[in-house]
Amino acid sequence: ITQSGGTIGSVALTGPTQVNSSITTTGTQTYTGATTLNANTTFTTTNSAVVFGSTINSLTSNRTFTVNTGTGAAITFSGAIGSTLALASLSATSTTAININGGSVITTGAQTYTGPALLGADTTLTSTTSGAISFSSTLNSASGNRNLTVNAANGNITFTGAIGGTTPLGFLTAKALVSTNDISFGSTSNFNSASPITVIAGRNIS
Repeated sequence: ITQSGGTIGSVALTGPTQVNSSITTTGTQTYTGATTLNANTTFTTTNSAVVFGSTINSLTSNRTFTVNTGTGAAITFSGAIGSTLALASLSATSTTAININGGSVITTGAQTYTGPALLGADTTLTSTTSGAISFSSTLNSASGNRNLTVNAANGNITFTGAIGGTTPLGFLTAKALVSTNDISFGSTSNFNSASPITVIAGRNIS
């Protein structure tokens, strides 16, 4: 899929999708099949949902990926992200929910989740080279008690909102091992988990 300019109404694709440009719509975007990024890409809607029904990967080189649904609409990642070829970075922004259901997100750089994050499966988030992993809002299990592992090879890890305040996590493991890297919890953060929390930082835990 390639969008040459302007804004279109909505997108609904059912097969494997190769993305060659950024996509901007006023309505929803739904990608049922596997999605591969052949360019640095931004998906934007006007307060409408974006749903990925399968995996997301870079095609031939690591690509940046930004998804922004505005106000009142969720982002849903149903499959693993970057498991075949990692993304360069992932930025997801939603005031409603960022549904992480695929079990794994792998990037070489940063991962930024701006909005309430919900785990629909036991999940591992990994930044393999250099990049922070950050949550700007609450973090909960969608159902059950989901385990979360966060690994930043060379970047800080930041949790800003309450963790498990609505539906507890199973266990939380956060590792930022380089000596200059920190793990921080915002002033509004609190924990509610069914199992132990493990936090390992190369420098500071705050």
